[in-house]
This record gives sequence, C-alpha cells and structure tokens, in this order.
Amino acid sequence: MPSKIEKYIQANKNCKPGDIIQLGWKIDEGKNERVQYFKSLLIKKNSGISKTITIRGIVEGVGVECVIPLYSPKIFSMSVKGSSLVRRSKLYFTRSVPDKISNLD
Repeated sequence: MPSKIEKYIQANKNCKPGDIIQLGWKIDEGKNERVQYFKSLLIKKNSGISKTITIRGIVEGVGVECVIPLYSPKIFSMSVKGSSLVRRSKLYFTRSVPDKISNLD
C-alpha cells in the first residue's frame, strides 16, 4: 500500500500549470475536523526543497489565490479534473484578465 508521501509524489508528477485541480484541505474546527474542497486552476509549480503550488479560483465572484506547500499534512487529497494546453510555465496573466481563465478549458 503506498504511503501518503508516495501519493503526493504521484500527484505532483501528474499536475502541471494549466490543469484544473480539486484539492481537499483539512480544516480544524475545535474538536471536529472537516475537509474543504477547492476546484481551481494551477498557476505555478515551484521546485526545490520546499515544493509549493499556486492555485487560483473564483469564490462567490471574487478571485482567490493560494500558495500551498505540496507536502503539507493538511492536504487530504489532490486530483486533476481537467487540463488545457498552455505555452507558459507560469500563468500570471490570469490575474488581470479573469475571462482568460474560462478560455483555458
């Protein structure tokens, strides 16, 4: 049975900028713990010792951007829901023009 770190390594190999990712994030609420799912666009993927990903989604009409450490214990699950063909490794242009996010489908 693969360990949690091996699952993250597999998810890391499969994702690239331009992918639409569903990320399950653990949230502590006192004694309870729940999982909040974010479906968003992967803008940037960093490499090195502390790998991070930057995702951007729209929540209630407002753009939300998160920088998430890839090997965080708070990540419950990560799966690629869709992908698009992009020519850049960092999709910063989606910040200023939100209509371009819908064109990446």
